[in-house]
Amino acid sequence: LTVPELEFEIEAGTQKAQLTTVEGIMSSASKNLQTHQEERRKQYPEVAAKIDAFCEKLDKCARAEMAFTLEVSDPSGNSYIESYEQDLAKDEHLSVSYFERTKEQSKAMGMKVEEEDDGQPPPEISPDDPYHGPNSRGIVAPGAAVARGQEGEVAKLMGKYTAPEEVMTFPGSCHACGADAETRMFFTHL
Repeated sequence: LTVPELEFEIEAGTQKAQLTTVEGIMSSASKNLQTHQEERRKQYPEVAAKIDAFCEKLDKCARAEMAFTLEVSDPSGNSYIESYEQDLAKDEHLSVSYFERTKEQSKAMGMKVEEEDDGQPPPEISPDDPYHGPNSRGIVAPGAAVARGQEGEVAKLMGKYTAPEEVMTFPGSCHACGADAETRMFFTHL
């Protein structure tokens, strides 16, 4: 969250998630900056004066006495600013733009990010591996079958409840060995 006119920024992860207003964000920032201001005035009067002046600007923004731009960049997509206008296109004070997350943003959110393909084939799997052997269930490598053992039965069950084009694929990793894997999921009606 940034306010360019004030050169003010609240970095991601420094605040707890909350439901608030623009006024609440500005007022809260001012209040937090004023913490220990009395001690600061005694020890560092010049710094305290600058903080007081900055807090006054934040308070003016909170009271809508000063024009400012609030920029919210949320790679998770969980932020929302509500307009007073029913039709967002009519609100000349609100501009919304969408973007694709970068790999760095995805990693910072804890998401698994596919690394560049190094051209190496997937590792060879031993037939007696309890997690990846011929009688196991699960994914061995991207593009592998949904189940390694009794594939005919699995295919029959899948066809009973859904069409193949409805199978969703999620990247992940094997809980046993950490190898890249895919989780395939489909909806059923019970």
